[in-house]
Amino acid sequence: MRNLNNIIKRSNLTPFERVATLVRHNVHKQKTGKDLLTEAQLHSLTQGWSSRTGEANEYNRYLEIARLENSMSIDATTFSYKAELSVVRHQRVLAYCLGNTKKGKDLNSETMMEGLTDEECLQFALAHTYLEYRDTLHFFTFENLPLEVRQDLALLDDSVGFSKRYLDDETTLYEMMRNGKITKKDADTLIDTIISRFYFEGIKKMRGGTERDGFMIGDFFAELPLKEVMHRVAHDTGIAWKDVDEEKLLDDIEEFAKEKDVTMVSLAKESLRSWLDDGLFIEHFAPMFASNRHDTWNGNTKKDHKELFGIWYTELEKSRKYFAGLFSARKLKRQEVEMTILFETKVVEIITGESLYMCSEDLEFVRQYRKQLELMLPFSNFACFIDKYAKPVRSYRTLCEFRKLGKRVSDTFDVDFTSAYDELIESYAEEVKLLNHEMRKLTDMATEHVYKNADENFRYGIHITDGRFGFDLEEESEVLNVIEKYKEEFKKLNIT
Repeated sequence: MRNLNNIIKRSNLTPFERVATLVRHNVHKQKTGKDLLTEAQLHSLTQGWSSRTGEANEYNRYLEIARLENSMSIDATTFSYKAELSVVRHQRVLAYCLGNTKKGKDLNSETMMEGLTDEECLQFALAHTYLEYRDTLHFFTFENLPLEVRQDLALLDDSVGFSKRYLDDETTLYEMMRNGKITKKDADTLIDTIISRFYFEGIKKMRGGTERDGFMIGDFFAELPLKEVMHRVAHDTGIAWKDVDEEKLLDDIEEFAKEKDVTMVSLAKESLRSWLDDGLFIEHFAPMFASNRHDTWNGNTKKDHKELFGIWYTELEKSRKYFAGLFSARKLKRQEVEMTILFETKVVEIITGESLYMCSEDLEFVRQYRKQLELMLPFSNFACFIDKYAKPVRSYRTLCEFRKLGKRVSDTFDVDFTSAYDELIESYAEEVKLLNHEMRKLTDMATEHVYKNADENFRYGIHITDGRFGFDLEEESEVLNVIEKYKEEFKKLNIT
């Protein structure tokens, strides 16, 4: 910003310079409580000059821009206080109800639900619940298998009836390796998939430690114990280790990685890549489709593993074709959504709640979804009430739009008007954060209510959008009409 005294000393100030100087004076006074200009200087900028042809109109235009921004600032502040108070009130009411409510029906009182229609509540619940497609595909396929085959598969993996992971892994290996050799692209994908099973950036962040703190190697990928990957790293790097001390091995690999200025993950990827070339999933830890064995940790299967997988995969292909028909006929709707778990975002395919509710097919997963939805409604109704009357996302987006307009004026006068809007936005976001904390409790209570009060075990578990009822301030949303009115006024003044 140029020195104001030097500007004022000039006798040939442009209308813009006069108004810009006044604006800087007012901003300074608002921030510090002190005048930047004397009364004489203010007089010379406003009344103590004679305009030449056209200058008066230009002066008035810039003056109107400044006045409009001042009016907008007042409106934004007033709106922010009202919106923030609404969020605080709803957060306090929700906290009270959650702390004093043991039964879902108490959340659905007439007083609390005043002004909500049954249709509004239903549409909110449908928009915020779904079934995961791959889970549904797995369980649908599993249920269509003969009992004897299901029992054999349960010997191979005792969680196969309620988790897709094991057979998903086996299917992935088959589809990548059935032609006898895995392609480089598939190998890269497979390596990334295996790494994602034992290294979690989010867990590392939660623990606040080093890369080593993100490793959890107690799981499996298909028949491969994930700890064996780190054993392979030790073998490839020449690290001596004792198989009874996995934690010490991770410490040693971390130390080696630091010495070589590489990451532990990169070492694991390199070892997996060389191991794939050296017989992994062929000679070592052979997948189901390549195994003629009958033995498992839980007993012997009646059919050999290769035959079992063949039966499973044939039925899976039938299921895929059946679901494709449902989607193409628009009897169900599949879409991709982003989910954030432990600071990591992934894309998940879902079957939308609305399509499940409206589906006319006699399907077990449709029936289970509807029954779980019914049990969950009192809780989603409460979330709907808050969404309707507090409108956190719309209020936040409105404040952000106020800031964008303020930025236009800032650019015009080379003065920072945005910091005031930033403070309003930050304060409001903090209150929504507290509200979301209570909304997570509401979600937990809803999930607990479904499983404690159902008269059956649901294989097709209902999911809540992003794992919780809550408000994502990054979502797109409509804004208040006042924003459009200010846009129009600024447009008239050539501020766009």
